[in-house]
Amino acid sequence: PRNRKRIIIAPHHTIMQSTRKALALSNFMRFADFFKKLPSLYPDVEFIFRPHPLLYPTLARKDVWGKEKTDKYFEDIQSLSNMIWQDGGDYFETFANSDGMIHDCGSFVSEYVYTRKPMCFMLDREESIDYNFAKNGADTLRNSYLAYSEDDIRHFIEEVIIKENDYKAEQMASVREQLMLNYPYATDFVMQHLKSCFQIC
Repeated sequence: PRNRKRIIIAPHHTIMQSTRKALALSNFMRFADFFKKLPSLYPDVEFIFRPHPLLYPTLARKDVWGKEKTDKYFEDIQSLSNMIWQDGGDYFETFANSDGMIHDCGSFVSEYVYTRKPMCFMLDREESIDYNFAKNGADTLRNSYLAYSEDDIRHFIEEVIIKENDYKAEQMASVREQLMLNYPYATDFVMQHLKSCFQIC
């Protein structure tokens, strides 16, 4: 039980131009300053800042921010009273105890669906959905909340999380049915299928 809404902020690490040729997910550079403003904009919301483990070393490179600027940024994040810093460890409990997530991490697209809570995915353009994701991921994103701007993120926080107006919940329910096929017995299903194959042979 808690009195404040809790939102996870999970930025990806693929900010380097050389990296983005293969995987163009990160929007951290666009929203880095905005992330630091969120706690003061929403003092009644508790934020959990959970960056991808490779974000720090990527930013600390001399040709990106460098160590000094990167350290300062993460120190600023950790100093915010309603921003919880989370570095590594098991994230399942964090997912379970959150009200929503703002992110651009590919693996979380499907994983967070299991919480039945709304998520907001940060994008630079709509075309990157088809470019970076397989069909299931693209379908999930198109039924999620998408953020191309700071205003989109604020809309998600204010309308969907604070006011609890998850107007895409029904759309996501159908996506969830496809992703959670045989849940929570998916492993048993696979084992039974394998056993039946061996019996045939």
